[in-house]
Amino acid sequence: MKQILTFIFIVTTFVLCDHKPCVARDYKFGSTVCVCNRTYCDDLDPISKTAKGVVTVYETTKSGDRFKRTQLMFNYNTIVDTNPALNQTITIDRSKTYQKILGFGGAFTDSTGINIDSLPEVMQKRIIEDYFSER
Repeated sequence: MKQILTFIFIVTTFVLCDHKPCVARDYKFGSTVCVCNRTYCDDLDPISKTAKGVVTVYETTKSGDRFKRTQLMFNYNTIVDTNPALNQTITIDRSKTYQKILGFGGAFTDSTGINIDSLPEVMQKRIIEDYFSER
């Protein structure tokens, strides 16, 4: 019975957590990157809509976090972190605007196209899907 429960736990873990974590490679001077090659490439859990009053934050840091996911809850004009050890209060003054965000985007230049073209086909497809897909 114990073996069956262990098997079910392992299968459930793999089914529910198909996220592949970052395999970090340190190039020194704060240049840590996630390895992505023909056999392995990290990814994120699917992004899902949160409950009202909850925001999901993805953070990458020089110290090694890569798309670390944290959920925060709004509480009137403040945000309360769901992790008490990191509890901070942020006050938002909606009457002050420092800049307007017109959108987020990016571009592939000709040199990027040349570099992507030099990769194996499976990697080319992965880059395009990661960059442009809705997942």
